[in-house]
Amino acid sequence: MLPSLPQSDPEPDERAAGVAVARAKYQLNRDFGDLPFPTNVPRQEGPPAYYLLETAKWTAKCKANIAAADAEAMQRSPDGGFKDRSSKYFNGLYDSLQRKIWGPTRDVRIPNWKERTPMSLGDYGMFPLVREPECLHRWKHNWWFARERLAGTNPILIQSITKVPSNVPLVAADYARAMPGDDLETALAEHRVFVVDHSMLEGISAGTGDGYRKWLYAPISIYALPKDRRTLMPICIQCSQVPGPKTPLFFPWDGTSWMMARTVVQVSDSNYHGVVQHGTHCHIVMGIVSVCMHRSLAENHPVSVLLAPNLNISLFVDNLTAGLFKPEGRTPRIQSVSEAGTLKLSRWGFKTFDWTGDSVPERFISRGLAGKDVLPDYPARDDLLVHHRALHDFITTYIELYYASDGDVDCDSELQAFVRALQDPELGGLRGVGDDGKIQTRKALITFVTQAMQRASSYHAVINYSVYDAMGYMPNMPMAQFAPAPEGYGHKMEDFLAMLPPRFVMNEQFDDVYVVGNLRVNKLGHYCPNYFKDRRVRPMVENFRTALDQIEFDIVQRNKFAIAPYEILRPSWVTASIHV
Repeated sequence: MLPSLPQSDPEPDERAAGVAVARAKYQLNRDFGDLPFPTNVPRQEGPPAYYLLETAKWTAKCKANIAAADAEAMQRSPDGGFKDRSSKYFNGLYDSLQRKIWGPTRDVRIPNWKERTPMSLGDYGMFPLVREPECLHRWKHNWWFARERLAGTNPILIQSITKVPSNVPLVAADYARAMPGDDLETALAEHRVFVVDHSMLEGISAGTGDGYRKWLYAPISIYALPKDRRTLMPICIQCSQVPGPKTPLFFPWDGTSWMMARTVVQVSDSNYHGVVQHGTHCHIVMGIVSVCMHRSLAENHPVSVLLAPNLNISLFVDNLTAGLFKPEGRTPRIQSVSEAGTLKLSRWGFKTFDWTGDSVPERFISRGLAGKDVLPDYPARDDLLVHHRALHDFITTYIELYYASDGDVDCDSELQAFVRALQDPELGGLRGVGDDGKIQTRKALITFVTQAMQRASSYHAVINYSVYDAMGYMPNMPMAQFAPAPEGYGHKMEDFLAMLPPRFVMNEQFDDVYVVGNLRVNKLGHYCPNYFKDRRVRPMVENFRTALDQIEFDIVQRNKFAIAPYEILRPSWVTASIHV
């Protein structure tokens, strides 16, 4: 069946009946955490066999590596491997005995963090059967820590500033020591100073993991470019939003205390990334798009035909996200957030999400980072922007094929129902869709479809497929923190190691990021043979593929000269839909 608009369909009653049937199947509810999740997943939205096989393949590789690493740790590192396990075993016996004496209602004892035997760095760095994550040999370098704000797993939070935040007592002398030959006033005036603010984590509760208490903070960190604007460097970290004697500024010359402050930032970034950017802004948001599209558009609607491949398996994954957020789910198990903290943070992420403001390129514009003149070396931004242009060009030709004028858009009853459903507080509840909540022109429709396709493909790729190289080696970016933030200076390596996860949590974090960071079952711009029944679309697809090939070539060429190649957005690596 060829695509057609509802106003030109020769069988409008049959078309409307099909949409009504779909509306009964695709529904959203807010029964869990007041977040919009699918009520059920129709059978046709479930995972196909090839997806399950690919998942099994990567899971098997991961489990085999964990088993081999555990065996090696038991032999070579008794302090970090055997002693940790034996300590956990005897603590478990103690808790079991207490429950037998005092009854099942007795609270299980949570040991003081100082009672846990930390693992060694070597225990975290064993990859006998899989490739090493990129961070393994670079994580101690300050330039790498700063670069993760531009090319890490959450490279969209950094912001340009022209004055130091009022709650950060950074003075000119300390800045000059951190950036020799430079001064703070000049750097601010030249837009060379940046901030990463995790204030959204204030009041988010932390839980327990493997029987131990976890910590979560709301740090704020400052970065700067030298006068040649070549390499971003960290300036200072404050582990709280409120300065004080117990929350001093830490600088790169503070040794292990600085390393601990960096870990506070990394843990906070990981929790914001996992709950907000990945779970909420990708999974939940695109789950809403999928449900509302099926409820509103006929299967042969041009927009439905175009978006369907970018929503493949995404509803199934969105449903899994609800399971991840539950008390027994993986998020409160391996990240610092508690189950209550997970839901509170996700609700904040959803309520503050703006469909247009949080899309490309608007997000970079609002943060003062749209141009290379401010941050010349910002690969995540640069690659997202070229993907955006390629998508926009493809979608423009496609939309103009079916909509001859703005009037066709305004008269499209199914499209208008789709837009209303996305924003309806009882359904999607999204803010910032279209122009003041309306899509009445071809330009607005092209922008909206581009935003949807990019969030499902390249934007999600930036957030998802970077996790292994950032979090595969826990000392670089642990998902959870098992000792408090530094409150002074002069710490030792043992204090830093105490912040890192115990073996069970380490293995589960590795399991998560290795599978999530490698599972791909489709590719942007690649469609099943004869997917587009309208032959006029096929040359458009070829042009789109050509544009993606050029992006691939440009990224490969750039990476030949990069100190740390950024390959996440090579089109051959970018999936068409969110399926993990």
